[in-house]
Amino acid sequence: MSIITEPMTQAEFEDFLDKVKRYSLATVKGQAAQPLPRSISLLFVNAKSFSSESLNQFEKTLNQETGSDMKRWKDGSESAISEVTEQKLDQNITDDEWELLLNKKKEEDIKFAVQKIEDVYKKVIERGKNHPEEREALIAILNTITGAIKLVVDIVVSFLEEIARKIWLWLKETFEKIKITFITVTEAITNFFG
Repeated sequence: MSIITEPMTQAEFEDFLDKVKRYSLATVKGQAAQPLPRSISLLFVNAKSFSSESLNQFEKTLNQETGSDMKRWKDGSESAISEVTEQKLDQNITDDEWELLLNKKKEEDIKFAVQKIEDVYKKVIERGKNHPEEREALIAILNTITGAIKLVVDIVVSFLEEIARKIWLWLKETFEKIKITFITVTEAITNFFG
């Protein structure tokens, strides 16, 4: 793909956005290799800047809507993770149930990110249909917003994966310490009491 010299047609715009969307969604789902393919990244680097009051308002509104949705998601996600962890600490669920609930929450978070990215793409495509002169600028807006969605969701998903990994390591270490402690107790009893 070469440097953009002519305005993109709607077909080129939608084709490009489809490629970026597929890559973005695969990345959120952990199925894409990094970095962004060169054919896609060239358009981000070479996108023409364009500014208008209308485009600025569209970007501001899209950012506000996305931010509000992300904050609601964050609050719900934090609450759900806290609830599951409290259940585990209160021993109301088994380790397997806890891990299953954390994995379910991770999948829900990935599903949320996919839907949010899909929503942003739909709005950008519609905007590009109505304002062809903004298409290249819309690509940059899209990249920023979907990148932020992915970053935020990745933080939570990574955290969930880390918790599940650490609990198993902690349980294994604790079990080993219990065995070692009681071997020591057995030896002490044998030494003191024969």
